[in-house]
Amino acid sequence: MKKVKLLIIVSLFLSSCETNEDKKLFSQIIGAAVGGYVGSKFGSGVGNQIATALGVAAGSVIAIKLMNVILDEDKESYSKAVTETLEENPKNIEKEWNSPNETGTSAKIKPLNDFEEKGFPCRDFEQIITKDGKQYIEKSTACRDETGNWKIV
Repeated sequence: MKKVKLLIIVSLFLSSCETNEDKKLFSQIIGAAVGGYVGSKFGSGVGNQIATALGVAAGSVIAIKLMNVILDEDKESYSKAVTETLEENPKNIEKEWNSPNETGTSAKIKPLNDFEEKGFPCRDFEQIITKDGKQYIEKSTACRDETGNWKIV
């Protein structure tokens, strides 16, 4: 219970003095935590430690790249588009997403292949985010977790 209270206090403190740099750092921390958690679900022993470390690094990098490109108000909409694409689109059939809040920001999300990792379905996919005429290309992998949700690994 003390840990939960401490987490709430830290979150309130961080949000009360929020700047763009704070938001980037906070997103990087969250991305690293999620990546580390997902990575920890793969392998055992040293392999598990390596997968966890790679998950932390990947989650951190992906969070920073997307934070710089997509508005906070668009993250939920974009995340929903990625999830729908992973669930519904066949290989190499892309889904287009347009920012509901910012003209000139859009994306194409394309699943590349399907495979299994530790009994969980996974998909490699490509994201091409366009903002004000500049493209940001990111290849990622997502796997379903034990609750059935897609998580970037």
